[in-house]
Amino acid sequence: MRHLIILAALVSLEAGAPAAAADAVRFALDVHQQDSAAGAVLLYSDTATVVRGVAAAGFALAFSAEVEVTAADTAHAQFLVHAVTLGPSARTYARSYSAEYGLPARIEGIEGKGGGRLMLTVTPLAFTDFDTAQCLFDHRVTGAYKIQPSASLDVHYVPNSFGDYYIEAFKGVLEHHYRQFQEVFQFSLPGKFSIFLLPCASPAVLWDTRYGQVTDPTRSTAFAIAANGQNTVDPFIATHTALLRSWGYAPPFLSEGAANYTSFALFDMKKLAAEGRVPPLDSLLDTYAYLTAAPLVADRASATFAQYLIDSYGLEAFRALYVSADDLNLRRRLALAYGKGIGALEAEWRAYVDTSTIRFPALAQEADKAEALFQYGRMRDYARAMLELAPGRIDSAFAWSRLKQAEFMLGNYYGAADAAEAQVQLDGERAVNWMTLGSFQMMNGMYAEARASLQNGQSKDPSDQTIAFNRALAALYTSDTATAESLLVEIITRPESRAPQGEARVVLGEILLSRGDKRGRDRAATYFVEAMQTFQQQLSVNRTMPTAYLWLGAAALGMGDTELARDALETGLFLESRPFYLGQMNLWLGKTADVLGDHGLAQEYYGQVLAGSSAAYAQQEARRCLEKPYRIK
Repeated sequence: MRHLIILAALVSLEAGAPAAAADAVRFALDVHQQDSAAGAVLLYSDTATVVRGVAAAGFALAFSAEVEVTAADTAHAQFLVHAVTLGPSARTYARSYSAEYGLPARIEGIEGKGGGRLMLTVTPLAFTDFDTAQCLFDHRVTGAYKIQPSASLDVHYVPNSFGDYYIEAFKGVLEHHYRQFQEVFQFSLPGKFSIFLLPCASPAVLWDTRYGQVTDPTRSTAFAIAANGQNTVDPFIATHTALLRSWGYAPPFLSEGAANYTSFALFDMKKLAAEGRVPPLDSLLDTYAYLTAAPLVADRASATFAQYLIDSYGLEAFRALYVSADDLNLRRRLALAYGKGIGALEAEWRAYVDTSTIRFPALAQEADKAEALFQYGRMRDYARAMLELAPGRIDSAFAWSRLKQAEFMLGNYYGAADAAEAQVQLDGERAVNWMTLGSFQMMNGMYAEARASLQNGQSKDPSDQTIAFNRALAALYTSDTATAESLLVEIITRPESRAPQGEARVVLGEILLSRGDKRGRDRAATYFVEAMQTFQQQLSVNRTMPTAYLWLGAAALGMGDTELARDALETGLFLESRPFYLGQMNLWLGKTADVLGDHGLAQEYYGQVLAGSSAAYAQQEARRCLEKPYRIK
């Protein structure tokens, strides 16, 4: 399910991109349809910044549009405009313009659905500049992207970008939902189409500023942003592109609604209806009104309305409506298709939303999808709903587990601890339940409680070395270094496949280093080298493990290899979205900067630890390092 996104430029990963300002022009793009009675009816309006020499392409309601600035100054702009209709018989329109700012340039007579005539107005608004080092990715540049094919899609991504590291997860979600959608709508498309995962809001794309996505069926492409903290990858970009290619154009209320048929829009819609936030359906049927309405409301309303029509009256009736409706006749076509006015259909739709049942397994599945797409807030919403619907003790325990994970992902460690405690109450015989409770208590600075919880967990499973490792940490945070060292030595001398061998060596190495004697340094060096080997081996198998980069960086710093430490920690920071680990990485990057003598930079990293939702012990350590810069003894 799509989410409202504010488009912002992120740092470019393009090797060797010079930091330079390029001339750019801010444009307004409007689409009207000619009506014999009402005149020119506004259907679509958006804005875009176009860099001189970089053609910006996207889908302007019913046709592909491309704008390229050839020259610009503070007085006027010269630019090219192309429009290509969706078809079935595509037509191309091209014009060149020289216009002062504020004066519109128009392409009239664009062929629309059912013989309708559309007008594209491109108005240069202002001369500006664009930092080309920020986000100058162009999907048309040969060799700039790699391709990861699935059965139905070709997913393109920039090497070494966030999308590159998580390409398998993104591709899997897109392909799974595309196949589900294909089964419902029963279409077969020749060949594949391309989905581009961009690291940022590239000026080579005319973005849909509602969601930070673009579906461009005329060019058989779709675009989304795959970046840490700004992820707009969603199955919609695949299903909407496929639907428009297969069934042709329809008003976005129908096409976007149908593309979201397999989404979980009903979950949000029931909440919106209960809160009285759903406007009359008739107010969303005009295309411009729909596109400018509150995105969450409009998106969920169109999706659930399409679900209601298809589930209640069948796919063929909906398809007949879809292929006959245009932006000016939707109300009339609805009445003809279903023999009812919009008032009666709305009443049935609202009853459908109210009486439809959301089931526990669907919530569990959606929670998993939300986690895969880094939508942790959604994950928490679904977990909370699962708790309300859990039919028995086992399901309740599972729901608490998902809620615990979601709260942790969001950096709410008190909420995570509450969920973990609920798990303990449901099943206090499982050692892992006590361990997770103790871990979250540590994150909240509740060290005495954590040690008690972890000891309870260890009593349930004396052989669990992960519990022993957490006990060592809890002891260390309460200045019980002797107990911590003893536990860590025992872990190392009892190697098990699931034991935190590398992590134990890093922590033990740190303890030994802190003593400042040669014997301690020598022993620590051995442990750091062994730990580095462990984490490098892990990353050779799976390079999308931010925690492995964290521990590798800490071990490398213990060895005095500041270059490797910084590279590993920065890579981990680039990949990580969980506040707990972000705090840890910023802490170790601060220590690395201290060792390098850059105390100003170190203070910035420590500030990030204190400003974010970091664990209590990370914050305590950051404060100590701010008072006394970190050094390797």
